[in-house]
Amino acid sequence: MKKIINAPGDIVPEMIAGLAASYPQYLKQIPDTTAVVRNDAAFKQHKKVGVISGGGSGHEPLHAGYVGQGMLDAAVAAKSSHPRPQIKFTLLLKKLTKVQAF
Repeated sequence: MKKIINAPGDIVPEMIAGLAASYPQYLKQIPDTTAVVRNDAAFKQHKKVGVISGGGSGHEPLHAGYVGQGMLDAAVAAKSSHPRPQIKFTLLLKKLTKVQAF
């Protein structure tokens, strides 16, 4: 089976951008990251502790598919099959707290 890949190093960023572009009523990509956050009206109305997941992507950014009502509030995907180092995840959390929904 053949795959349509522009460049191997761009798989994860392009998949995250495509997912957010396909469902803008539900997802918003954090600029300059491979992270998505909920963008639905119900999430914006309630103040609660956010649930975030992330890790290596392998063949696709798995965790981004679980962002939504009753599931994750945000997800971050690494560009390879290895999870992001904790320091980078901490920097991402700081960015997420500046997003309107958080």
